Amino acid sequence: MNDAVRKESLSIALLPREVSGEEAAMARALEYLNRVVRLEKNIDRMLQLQEHYRELATRTTGDPLSVPSGREDQRSTAVARYIDLEKEINRDIDHLADLRKEVKAVLSSMEDQLLSQMIEDRYLNSLRVADVARISGFSVRHTQRMLRKGLLELGRMLRQDRPMQGYVRP
Repeated sequence: MNDAVRKESLSIALLPREVSGEEAAMARALEYLNRVVRLEKNIDRMLQLQEHYRELATRTTGDPLSVPSGREDQRSTAVARYIDLEKEINRDIDHLADLRKEVKAVLSSMEDQLLSQMIEDRYLNSLRVADVARISGFSVRHTQRMLRKGLLELGRMLRQDRPMQGYVRP
């Protein structure tokens, strides 16, 4: 294959392809469900950072009565950041609880409750597909097909003109 033909075939392969309605519906559903996962990860990250500031604020070296002023400034900054993070974490935890409640309400409105439960287990409870299969009594491959079917149904529901709190339709 000469270089000109190779370049042409490569450029064709790199062209964006049309996205089918099913792919768009699945992407919508996954984006909707992943909001919960992203918020949980953000809370975990903030908790780790908060622990770091707690350690800085409570670290003692030498005689605690003769703390140099620079060290005290560091501690007061760490305490202030710890408190700010605690407020932010509590606000995000409240938002996460509301978001989980909303997603579960949307899932409960699905026609097939088995699909709803499988999606909840997989995406909200972070179970592996193999674990969802074991719980539901299906093979892993069949579970994958059912999860796909459930995501399609959810994505189509999200496309309809029904108001969903906090979800902005594309």
